[in-house]
Amino acid sequence: MLLAADIAQIAAAAASAVARLEEAADENRAAVSQASDAPIEVLIAALTKLLSLLRELEEQRTGREPSPGAPLGPQDIGVLGDYGTDLLSQLSGWARRLNQSALAETFERLSLPLACWIARQGGEIANLVPVVNTAAALANGLRHPPDLERLFLALSEIITAISPSVSQDLDRSNPGRPWRILLINHAIVATRTRQPRLMEIGFRVLAEHLPEDAPAFFREGMEQMHALNYPDAVRRVMQRYFDACSNTSPLH
Repeated sequence: MLLAADIAQIAAAAASAVARLEEAADENRAAVSQASDAPIEVLIAALTKLLSLLRELEEQRTGREPSPGAPLGPQDIGVLGDYGTDLLSQLSGWARRLNQSALAETFERLSLPLACWIARQGGEIANLVPVVNTAAALANGLRHPPDLERLFLALSEIITAISPSVSQDLDRSNPGRPWRILLINHAIVATRTRQPRLMEIGFRVLAEHLPEDAPAFFREGMEQMHALNYPDAVRRVMQRYFDACSNTSPLH
């Protein structure tokens, strides 16, 4: 299930996960005492305080609460978001250490709606790894087009909020870089929605930002069109991008 980019829902889901983590820690104090990582209590307190701060920030930005000072800029909001993502990752690590793999995934999945929320607040996102991992896991598990559409739209919002230091993609030597994986997954999810309108968006972003990867992506996409018997309208979109990228001619 893809949680909405609502800070109250994110905070509620985090509180539920934290309660389960605290219970697991109480049952395995030996593992807790032997670990050299940041204490669970410190991470929990930091996450709780951060989510409360983000809720206050949202209320200030929407006018529901007066702002005590100058509004935060995109980088400031982004720093808070990246900090939250890091806290979720550390708590996920603790859950795995306590043999709570499902709980670890719960913490990891919260990074996606948090990133989407940060994007809606005008923040810049620099910490992409947890978001990319979560999106890939969700994409592999989702089957219904409406769920895939929600994931695609969330990824679209996140892509527009990525920090320029990441989206400029100056060092392309690593094929596993999060920015590349994010754009490819974005296009894959678009294809799986079987909605030409969304495919147009995802494919154009891919072709614009990853021109060196686009020909192989659309070639494999055409193979999938035949193997999985996609509708004609979907095939036409894939064919057009395949032809354009194979011929290196501009898309219209």
